[in-house]
Amino acid sequence: PRRTGEQPPRRQGEPPRQPRRDGLRQKEGGRWFRAILMVICTIAGCVFLAMFILASAQDLFGLNQVDQQIEVSIPKNATLQQISEILVESGVVEQNFTFRVYASLKEDEGYQDGTYILNSNMGYDEILRDLRTGNTQKTEVRITFIEGENASASWRATCSPTPTTSTKTKTWTASHGNSCATSRTAFPKSCAPR
Repeated sequence: PRRTGEQPPRRQGEPPRQPRRDGLRQKEGGRWFRAILMVICTIAGCVFLAMFILASAQDLFGLNQVDQQIEVSIPKNATLQQISEILVESGVVEQNFTFRVYASLKEDEGYQDGTYILNSNMGYDEILRDLRTGNTQKTEVRITFIEGENASASWRATCSPTPTTSTKTKTWTASHGNSCATSRTAFPKSCAPR
């Protein structure tokens, strides 16, 4: 009986047999190829993951985004997936998956329907806050205070049907939404915001 690794005896007239190393060389070459392929795939995966994380972080915090106001309409009883698709289509959000994961981790329900004016450089927290509170389109009110007069005289001059002839006026523009309801109550009853 032969031992393992031992070659069978040589017959007469046969040339000496070479040890079988071709199979070992092929196996070693295959191992190196697989190892190099795994390293390349790992590096490519890490680069893709890093780019995805950077893009998601920029979108999450609204960094490096164009500053433009976008009107978005959210239908009644819209799901989070439908809302995120609407936001992506309108250009408010770039990363659909990241927005849905972030919103679901916040566990905020009860998004209100309506037409919203959102900015493309808003972070996810600001967008979600507006969608929860129903902070829809804001109206702009222009108030003119005449220099040198007290507030009640300015209100009379601003609200009176006859135009004022004073050229020294200062004008402030205030945005009134749900959060500014208390400042609306300060208007005189005779003068409604225009």
